Amino acid sequence: MSSFKTFAVAGIGSIGMPIAEELLKQKAAGKITDVVLLTRT
Repeated sequence: MSSFKTFAVAGIGSIGMPIAEELLKQKAAGKITDVVLLTRT
């Protein structure tokens, strides 16, 4: 894994969803500290 500890994902659609899910799994495992998901309302 990278040395980065904070991630942001913009546009959670059909392509971004698997990326966001994996980042959230990594956060739950304690490998990264923050995940920010940017979506439209």
